[in-house]
Amino acid sequence: MAKPQKTSPFAHWRAARKQQWENSGFAKSRLGKWLKWLRAFFGSKNKPAEPPTATTPNSESSSADNPASTSASVTPAAQNHITANKNLNHGTAPQASEAAPRPELPSTANSDSTPGSASPVAENFTTSHRNLNKDVALLLSNRLDLTDAINLAKSDGFFWRTTGPRVKERVREYAQTVIDHLVLGRFEAGEAMIKKTPKSLFWKAKAKDYAGHDIVGADGKGVHPYEVALLNGHVSLAQRLAALFSDAAETERLRQHNRQLPQGYFVQNETTYTVDYFKTKMQAAVAGDAEALAQFRDDFKPREIRAGTPMRHQALINALLAFEAQWADWTWPQRQSVWNTFICTILRNASAREAQEFARGLYYVKNGEDVPESFQFRDESGVFFPLPAGDNGLGFDLDFDFYYGPLGHAWLDGCGWGPLSNICRAKTQALGNLNEPEEHTLKSGCTLC
Repeated sequence: MAKPQKTSPFAHWRAARKQQWENSGFAKSRLGKWLKWLRAFFGSKNKPAEPPTATTPNSESSSADNPASTSASVTPAAQNHITANKNLNHGTAPQASEAAPRPELPSTANSDSTPGSASPVAENFTTSHRNLNKDVALLLSNRLDLTDAINLAKSDGFFWRTTGPRVKERVREYAQTVIDHLVLGRFEAGEAMIKKTPKSLFWKAKAKDYAGHDIVGADGKGVHPYEVALLNGHVSLAQRLAALFSDAAETERLRQHNRQLPQGYFVQNETTYTVDYFKTKMQAAVAGDAEALAQFRDDFKPREIRAGTPMRHQALINALLAFEAQWADWTWPQRQSVWNTFICTILRNASAREAQEFARGLYYVKNGEDVPESFQFRDESGVFFPLPAGDNGLGFDLDFDFYYGPLGHAWLDGCGWGPLSNICRAKTQALGNLNEPEEHTLKSGCTLC
């Protein structure tokens, strides 16, 4: 007598979830229809065959004499497999009068062709068919856009197990590419990728900038795109990225802002690298003190950036003030040597956006001229970044004219540090406004989940 079939306690919940999914807009979309077909296809192919019903010794002998009773007690799928297995092992099916014992269904525990186990041919066919289904699922996921691939992986347990690892790998690669674009000054390319996949606003990765700083974020695990815009001091990009956050994600955006710029963009309370510090180091370098020069270069070598900006803006301003205060004490060759050694060494720490502004010339940036995504100097040959390997280039053997270099023209008026200070203050105010809820006016209808 057949036992009554038990009903799963989750049957009603599963039915409700299925009905809810079928009524959703995603299920009616093109991707949803594909998913429905694939679930039905994979479910029918991967469904294990039902085992044959238990029989007594008397009933088995009678079933051998009566083929009709055998087909009635075994499911069609199992009967087809039994017939195929007999043909594979014996060449032809045994006669009904032989009353041969019924072979068991395929088992992966033993691949030997022994009575009671599946033949190697039948088992290999079952395994290859299952792998084929996984290959189809992976092929479909790889051909989908990343956002659709994520939705596909989350829609079903089979797809999560099959495509989940590859989708996670794609997410890591995508996040790394976005962060690399923004850290290295390819802002248009990075922004285009973010708009294509808005969820990348919440993905983070580590990166190394042109100066050699390790951008690792507050937790040491990476930075988000919005945080990279802040440390670059790229006001317009930060405003556009802020507009992509939904109202529900506004708290996360403010958390990223405070984590990256806890003291603001322009930190003026510089207590270590003061004007007196630079006066002492510059005088020692002019006098030929190699140890003092080496200590200065060590103080401004690339470092790990967890918060704030790579450039120490107040330190650069203090160095300019020290340079201006001792101007009359040096000859022209000494002035050029101190400028190239001290001012340009500090400039090596600039972020990508700041380097683009320096290459354009702060005098022109201050007057509202657009800054292209280029590190080519405006008035002389050469590039700001990338830096050559070793102790070469900016701050070493690159002759950097203080009249027509990054701080040029404004220096002719005796106020080379003035435009830098004004630009830093303006950026600090603009980026500080983004730290207030609802201050940015470039809101869009993009909703992130």
